[in-house]
Amino acid sequence: MALQRVTTDRPVLLTAIHAEEEFDWHADFDRASTGVGHMREIDRLQDVFAATGTRATYLVGYPVATQDEAIRPLRRHLKAGSIEIGAHMHPWVAPPYDEAVNRRNSFHHNLPPALEREKLRQLTKAIQGSFGIRPRSYLGGRYSYGPNTGRILRELGYEIDLSINVTGDYSPEGGPDYTGYSNQYFWDPEAEGLLRLPGNGGYLGLLGPLAGAPLYRLIVRHGLQSTRLEGLLSQLGLFECIRLSPEGYTLAELKRLTNRLMKTGIRAFVFNFHSTSIVPGCTEYVRSADDLRAFLGRIDAYLRFFHEELGGVSMTASEFHQSVSGSAESVASDDRLPAAAAQ
Repeated sequence: MALQRVTTDRPVLLTAIHAEEEFDWHADFDRASTGVGHMREIDRLQDVFAATGTRATYLVGYPVATQDEAIRPLRRHLKAGSIEIGAHMHPWVAPPYDEAVNRRNSFHHNLPPALEREKLRQLTKAIQGSFGIRPRSYLGGRYSYGPNTGRILRELGYEIDLSINVTGDYSPEGGPDYTGYSNQYFWDPEAEGLLRLPGNGGYLGLLGPLAGAPLYRLIVRHGLQSTRLEGLLSQLGLFECIRLSPEGYTLAELKRLTNRLMKTGIRAFVFNFHSTSIVPGCTEYVRSADDLRAFLGRIDAYLRFFHEELGGVSMTASEFHQSVSGSAESVASDDRLPAAAAQ
């Protein structure tokens, strides 16, 4: 089955939230870290979404799908029709617990296929039991996706995958390398019927179109992200790597990336972040009350920019799948891995 491209006239925005447990991002993975108390505060987000006409997709992990303090607020908004519930798996906190807990196994596609499938099956069953719906959208924990993942997702009834994180390179830890991927969505040739919609990113600046992916791989694989190199290149207008997320990026950067991608013909956008950022101290992006106000303000401002300035529309993942599933046209089989930096 050849890859297929689908098109739409108005830009479409999917707001995808990694609804997951609280844990120390700088510590070793821990099966005991399953707190979800921050989910009691999701109205902070929902108020922003309501004001901007945004319907978000919450991709929920096993701890969120099985603890009442997370289930209750999500079920309330699901019943009101204001959100969609999908799935998101961190394998170290998803049963069965048959693998060693380490960096490599934190990417579920590195697990034996039978174990990867069983973890996804039990997560899907938990979501069905807690929310009364069959999840159709998926985002891999740590953006994991491997040779067996698509087939497993289709067997379990999933229709759309959001695991691609354009410009993300997790290969030093045994994860996927998405640095050369396009921002264009496509039908997975290895899992018929599964639409893959990337989380957006791009390489901007004078060097971006010429050396974006190779340069960023060099930065990541030599551990240069924490140096002043990226900042210096950005200040000189030579190179910057931007992802479409309010976590770690300014409103000006988000607008710059969006406008650049619009010029290359991209019309579907995934704006994603972690649920844990709605409470100060849970992520490195929101450490204080001031950070939280700025974070929510950045989300609000970007959503207004997308809807009002770009004339865009908001959809959940399943709504987007439905809108494009009957209007596909074939494209070249290597379209998901173009050399162009921002497409």
